[in-house]
Amino acid sequence: MLRGVILFSQFSRHFNTVVMDASKEAVLGAAKDFLSFVNKSPSPFHATEQCRQRLLTAGFKEIKETDSWNIKPNDKVKPVSRRVKQGYIQVGVECYGGGSWYTWFDRDLKISGQVMIKEGDKICHRLVDVNRPVLCVPNLAIHLQRDMATKFEFNKETHLTPILATTVREQLEMGNVSGQDVDHTKDQTLGGVFEEFIFSPRLDNLHNTYCALEGVVIKFNANQRYATTSLTTTIFREVARRARVPLQDFVVRNDSPCGSTIGPIMSAKLGIPTLDVGSPQLSMHSIREMCSTVSIHQTRELYKTFFEVYPNVFQSVVY
Repeated sequence: MLRGVILFSQFSRHFNTVVMDASKEAVLGAAKDFLSFVNKSPSPFHATEQCRQRLLTAGFKEIKETDSWNIKPNDKVKPVSRRVKQGYIQVGVECYGGGSWYTWFDRDLKISGQVMIKEGDKICHRLVDVNRPVLCVPNLAIHLQRDMATKFEFNKETHLTPILATTVREQLEMGNVSGQDVDHTKDQTLGGVFEEFIFSPRLDNLHNTYCALEGVVIKFNANQRYATTSLTTTIFREVARRARVPLQDFVVRNDSPCGSTIGPIMSAKLGIPTLDVGSPQLSMHSIREMCSTVSIHQTRELYKTFFEVYPNVFQSVVY
């Protein structure tokens, strides 16, 4: 018991040290605004609309691709999605990306996304968020799969077919539906003894979407899976120093597989100095991920400072 008290006290001092450069109110304020952004972004379409609204509020002008001018998931519902088995109506879904799909079993799921509906002679775009449990992917009872506790195997095509708990058409009250995503219904929230954690789906990558819009680990890889170079790292370290935001370096172990980003492709195609950065998180690609509350405020301040001082820092570099 005494040891637990000592560890608790040490953690409390550590958390307070991390936020000493910024008030706790600022840190929690940024985190709560981020949670509001995530809660309003249950699908990529909703996230895009949230970004659009925030940019318009900030004074930006919207430019449409079809105009003349100068100058960024979840499981996806299949086009033919209705399935009936053993008296249950199920929904066929497509698994998008490299998700930790085993975390989706026995969860209350909802449907969100964009729909195209016909109103008279016009085809209109609408955003839909059925914000209540309507789907579930039930697990097989353990007495029917004795080795489930030690070996959990499933088929994404036949097992990841949620049971429909109610009808989507009733929610929409019109037309046929297309282009929906399946998502977890539980609200995103702050957690931990000191509210030092954020528990939420889609942290990868609504975290950086939000922070880049409002306002960090540097990733290296010798095989160019990341776009980080010595030049871009040096520039970013100077920006972080001015923003008073701590950085840490991350290199994947030689005996571990490594993901990649579009950074190297962008750098090669566009010739733009590129750097791969991000905030640490746990349970990445799970239905519910976890990151630090402080990261939101720090990343937002870092990106804000980057846009403010980058020209000056870049010009100070001597090749």
